[in-house]
Amino acid sequence: MEPVKVVLSVEERLYFPALKLPHGSMVENDMASALIARVAMTEAEKKDYEMEGLPDGRISWNQQKAKLREFMFESYEILLIQQGIKMLDERKAIPSFANALAKKLLDVTVVPKNKK
Repeated sequence: MEPVKVVLSVEERLYFPALKLPHGSMVENDMASALIARVAMTEAEKKDYEMEGLPDGRISWNQQKAKLREFMFESYEILLIQQGIKMLDERKAIPSFANALAKKLLDVTVVPKNKK
């Protein structure tokens, strides 16, 4: 399977952990944690985008400086993400703030090699 490019905004990257596979094997849990770490904002990005935590728990940033970022996911990673979203959806456990991101990730198509 070919790697898949997914473009995420700052907001989507902040919401990404909310879609973590609710339970799975140790390998699946490790993979999900690694995906969350890969998508997380780096310290340099936090500084560049002027991110700061607000007293009410929200996060603010300079939206003029924030950039979209491309991530390459292997097909098995996309399938793991989609499996987690489906499990959360069955339980009615997708947070409303992450609904658009969940739909976006479910729409990602995994293409087998040589079938472009």
